Amino acid sequence: MTPLRIVVIGGGMAAARLAERLGGRSDVSLTILGEERHVPYNRALLIAALCRPSLLSSLALHTQRWFDSRNVDLRIGVRAVSIDRRRQNVVLHNGMQVPYDALVLATGAIPVVPLISGARGCRDYRIGTIWRIRDVQRLRAMVRHARRIAVIGGGALGVEVAAALAGRCGQVALIHDAPQLLNSLANAAVSAATAEQLRRHGVEIHLGRPVREVRRRANELTLIVSGGTAIDVDGVVLAAGARPATRLAAAAKLEVDEAGVVVTDTFASPDDPNIFAIGDCAATGSRGQALAAWRHADALAEVFGAAPGGRTYVPVATLRVRAPGVDLLAVGRWQAGASVLLDDAARRTYAHLTVEEGRLVGGILFGDTRRAGRLLHAASRPWSAVSVSSLLFESTARMPAPRDDDLACVCRGVPVGEVRRLIRAGCAVDEICRQTGAASGCGSCRTLLQALIDEGAADAEPACRGVDAAQAHR
Repeated sequence: MTPLRIVVIGGGMAAARLAERLGGRSDVSLTILGEERHVPYNRALLIAALCRPSLLSSLALHTQRWFDSRNVDLRIGVRAVSIDRRRQNVVLHNGMQVPYDALVLATGAIPVVPLISGARGCRDYRIGTIWRIRDVQRLRAMVRHARRIAVIGGGALGVEVAAALAGRCGQVALIHDAPQLLNSLANAAVSAATAEQLRRHGVEIHLGRPVREVRRRANELTLIVSGGTAIDVDGVVLAAGARPATRLAAAAKLEVDEAGVVVTDTFASPDDPNIFAIGDCAATGSRGQALAAWRHADALAEVFGAAPGGRTYVPVATLRVRAPGVDLLAVGRWQAGASVLLDDAARRTYAHLTVEEGRLVGGILFGDTRRAGRLLHAASRPWSAVSVSSLLFESTARMPAPRDDDLACVCRGVPVGEVRRLIRAGCAVDEICRQTGAASGCGSCRTLLQALIDEGAADAEPACRGVDAAQAHR
């Protein structure tokens, strides 16, 4: 039987997950076209790499050797310029054509560049976004000699970047055009607490004052903000969010809208049953921090005949902000329904919950996110302000041991019970992460994974030892 030729445009986390689910099958020929000159890596940890330079070398999800071992044709440093739907070919920047039977658009999102005079279209290395490995490398080089760096954008990305840069250069100025930070995510109390923590770490904050112009000189940049105030800086990070990368799809006459490439329940374009879209470029309403990419890839793999993943998914994190003194987590459908605020001002801990038809459907936690897993498991159950408040704000001194139905990894929805099962089989942290996807979101769950391993070390069996050794080259 002739293998089904599946071509994936995009070398990110969605492509890596499809390779995990479809690679090595005799009935599938999988080709991945990645524009960056890196194997697929964990983009969610890029900001953390600003603080920990050694992390850059360990962001790769798999090595080239791993892809080769699964007969996956991974091509890095190639750019798709067009899709020939009639001939079912992808045309590359070098003129080569890649034929497909099924085409998967996994192009993700691209950073938004604000409409600022002097910033758009310039090639000044001192002005840029932070979206790829090369951006982190450029910014780290700049920080070594910078007296002041400006971060434009006070959403989740801007807050994380500003916090990561604080203390690593002379001064960090965070400039946001809205009157409060995280304005699309948090209420005034959470925003004020975030601003206070950033100021404590030396971040200079300018709110409600959009940047109008960037003036460039030989050795310095000057930002002109509303009202005419001038701020001299050595570098600028544009952190104004992202939008779906839909250029290829639109050029191929596929339906797109502001949310991304329009798809059906099976991720197929309604205009072409042979073209699919997953992840942040797809208009599915479940975007953010590679969460959509992971789950969409699992579901699409089943469309292509892969066995079910075997996990019953619970609602999981859609956004995570971790910075010194700032711990914010959005879970489930936090934008839906009516809002309820649970406030423990003494500990500066807040829960902004959403309730729909008497059910808890999501929320935003700030200050203490350790019980996020239990909150997620409470989602879709009958709502009780008293019980949920008790769940979220009980004394930390009485924090019980994790239950099997708690979440070890909130970003991926990995239950503690699943981790314990792998531990009993003798799996180490890296193998647990490979099998479950844990730690491939914000990465903060690795500490808990190691604690669970320490807890169950006496009962471990050697079943996975060989697998761990085989993965040691990753």
